[in-house]
Amino acid sequence: MQKQRGQEFCSCQDTSIGSCNSRCSPQQLGYCDHSSEIFHDAMTITHNVSCKCNNALYGACQDLSSSMNHFCALSPSDCEEDHHHFWVEPSKTKSVTGLDCSCKQVRVGGCIGKMMGFTCALSKDDCPWDVYYPPYSLKKLHGHTCNLCVVYDSSGPEPDELDSRRQNLVETKERLSGTSKFFISMAIILGIGGSTVGMLLFKKRRNASSEMISSRPPSDVQRGEIT
Repeated sequence: MQKQRGQEFCSCQDTSIGSCNSRCSPQQLGYCDHSSEIFHDAMTITHNVSCKCNNALYGACQDLSSSMNHFCALSPSDCEEDHHHFWVEPSKTKSVTGLDCSCKQVRVGGCIGKMMGFTCALSKDDCPWDVYYPPYSLKKLHGHTCNLCVVYDSSGPEPDELDSRRQNLVETKERLSGTSKFFISMAIILGIGGSTVGMLLFKKRRNASSEMISSRPPSDVQRGEIT
């Protein structure tokens, strides 16, 4: 995100996060067991744990309408109720989604607007001049995806719901493109046909007028000239 804005790039390996007791976690909400764990931010970790962004497990957003639709996420706020997604805690993502959500799997949102155009973002706090979109809406409405960590290895992240939506978006664009081409072709054909019919009618009327003038009696023509 900093790289998109021309700022110094901070990798996940360099970014410190907090912990729930001794378990590395990016935040308290959705990660810590309130009855048995205390959240410590990156500045106050007391368990001699060095927590970086790339050595934590993250949660996920699961679609209530389909067990096949899910994606790893940073925060419960990334799971939009309007799109029937609910939060899955990190300890349960493997059993619910089949994925261990490491940082390279985690989808994040983005800022869309006139000021910056498009940049990836973790929350609306990163979009002071533009509009923040969570991961699902960012993909659905604008066709963009962002990951928490940049992947440099060959394995890459596992396919998820947003990857399938990307394919759907491409297919939709192709269908719309085909439909547009059809209507453009029809308009051209109709335009040419209309022009041809108009020319034929004009020619027919002109010929009819010539015939009427040539068939008038000479006396009528003479009287017309005198008048």
